[in-house]
Amino acid sequence: MSARYLLPLGIALLGLACGGGTSTGNGGSDATGHQDLAPGDAPADLAADAPTEAAPGETADDVAADPGTTPDVAPDGVAPGADIVGGCQECAYGTLKGLTCAPDGKTVVSGVTVSIDTVDCAGNPLHLETVSDAQGRYLLPQVPCGQQKVHLTKGSYAHAFDIWIDAGMEVEAINGRCFGATAAKIAVLTGKWDAIEYLLNNLKLKFDLYDSDDSDGGMSSGGMAMPLLQDAKELAAYNVIFVNCGQVHSMIAGDPTVRKNLDDWVEKGGSFYGSDYADVYVNMIWPWAWDQPDAYSIFSQTVHAEVIDPPLFAYLGKMQQDIQYQLGPISTVKAPGKNPTTGEDTMVHLRGEFKEYPGEVRPIMLSFRPYPKGGKVMFANFHHEEQTGPLLAEVARILYWVVFEL
Repeated sequence: MSARYLLPLGIALLGLACGGGTSTGNGGSDATGHQDLAPGDAPADLAADAPTEAAPGETADDVAADPGTTPDVAPDGVAPGADIVGGCQECAYGTLKGLTCAPDGKTVVSGVTVSIDTVDCAGNPLHLETVSDAQGRYLLPQVPCGQQKVHLTKGSYAHAFDIWIDAGMEVEAINGRCFGATAAKIAVLTGKWDAIEYLLNNLKLKFDLYDSDDSDGGMSSGGMAMPLLQDAKELAAYNVIFVNCGQVHSMIAGDPTVRKNLDDWVEKGGSFYGSDYADVYVNMIWPWAWDQPDAYSIFSQTVHAEVIDPPLFAYLGKMQQDIQYQLGPISTVKAPGKNPTTGEDTMVHLRGEFKEYPGEVRPIMLSFRPYPKGGKVMFANFHHEEQTGPLLAEVARILYWVVFEL
């Protein structure tokens, strides 16, 4: 086992360590040395039109045909309202079906709100809405024929595309159906261990990388991460922040300005994810979120984690997932807490038993909302970089789900 030195007992640790027929609509950071991770089995019709994978270190700008940018429109030379395929007659309706996906064009995104705001045949405002299922599929019936704008929203992510709806036909969205590379404004804070930016690169999501300068084991000034978190105006430019495991974060989270800014940012809708030693942000800002008294794991081990969150279970299609732990010590949470304002319990997504705590089933991945109308905070105590063999892709798929939960 590669060992990391134990933190003082007073310092807490946190981290992640688819009528009558069918028509088809027409329509980072340096990751050198790290393996591109397959997002798991995707529906064949989704994977078939996927763009070329970016090589490690590439971003969405480096690959052709961003699937989140090309709209589905009426065929060239055909004016809206013309008699094409099903045509568009007065007071005629069609059905829209499709798949919701990440900018890579093949990773499914579940639970996406798909909506259209239009008018009915009498000219009255009409709002249509549905939610994609665990496999990213959706069906939206009774859509007025003609050109329509489709909106995709989930958490911090938003996207829109245009599509032509044929009268009496089931139209499938193809081009433009995926979230775009800039669907959310994302920042990543580096750490000494773990690197979620590699997974964001795989998804073809754009992000800004802030070096936390953790090369000396946590005795640095916090690099560029500290100025970002100390500047409320700069912080407000982001929808989501990912924090990699690193001991330097105990020093950064110790700054009272950082704590206030992050709390205010989450209250206004920002969402935060941290792995392993990034737990200090939760311990210092929202200590009620869990029970974590000097709790850590020091042994290299494979934990047979239970998937107890129904949406995650539906997405993965299984109730258990092995997770490898190679570094130590790793932060662990003894039990979920309760929000003193809303009375809501911290949600546990994954849990398992560690060698150090036989007979105890402890949370492995949790989330909570500090404020009813604010953003979400998520934490996981495992590192995706520590996974080997089949677990590399399996655990990556969990984290792809996490990305779009924020």
